[in-house]
Amino acid sequence: PNGIHLLERSKLEAWGIDYEDAEKVAIENLRAVTTPSFAQIGAGIWLSQWGDAYDAARLMLPEVFANLPLNGRPVVLVPDRDRLLVTGSEDTQGLKGMVSAANSMREEAHRPVSGTALILVDGVWQEFTTEGDLGIEFTNLLKLFRAQDYAEQKQLLERKIHTEKRDVFVSTYMLNKNVGDPAYNSICTLTKGAASLLPKTDDIAFVSLEESLKLRAKWGVVQIAAPHLLRRQEMYPERWFVDAFPTPEELQRMGATKI
Repeated sequence: PNGIHLLERSKLEAWGIDYEDAEKVAIENLRAVTTPSFAQIGAGIWLSQWGDAYDAARLMLPEVFANLPLNGRPVVLVPDRDRLLVTGSEDTQGLKGMVSAANSMREEAHRPVSGTALILVDGVWQEFTTEGDLGIEFTNLLKLFRAQDYAEQKQLLERKIHTEKRDVFVSTYMLNKNVGDPAYNSICTLTKGAASLLPKTDDIAFVSLEESLKLRAKWGVVQIAAPHLLRRQEMYPERWFVDAFPTPEELQRMGATKI
């Protein structure tokens, strides 16, 4: 095969096949042309070698990871459609090296996929989490991928909004680090008087040009202090529509601090 055709649900309906049955057939077709194919690229780190545009899809075939000499359960990152990284859940150096490799691949990826690490538990993939400095590295990688996703989505939404002649601001997903802190913090901006689509971030910056006001508050606290403010939209990555600005009392309840 030298091409890929994306099937929409309408096409499946025209064929009289539901999504679940089509998925089962696709997985079996992939299994029929798959044998394990990995190359070791570092201590405890393995990289897929199929190179047929379906490397990422082999996550649906957990048996291909069974014979890898891993220390612990398989943990994977899929920075690109054609590159699937694997190491063991108990291999600290392998996990660190995999994050570093995935970040390098992210910068040159033509078909980026995800910065979410997964662990295989009893044949089922679950999100992988860990603590300490290593946990920060995994979270930083996830946020870098998310920033790329939001940047691409922002361009698409702005074109759509322009075509529809709507007056909505698409807020940017921004990353920063405090001095001495290795962890990225994500933040978006809500400007008074501007209906906005906000990305999901750690913090929200509240800006009023009229009042020379610049405050920030934690996203989770904002949802509790002013639950009416944020309305989730049906899109990925997730965005929330806001067409109001918090009152001084709400800002106080949020514990908003000056920027």
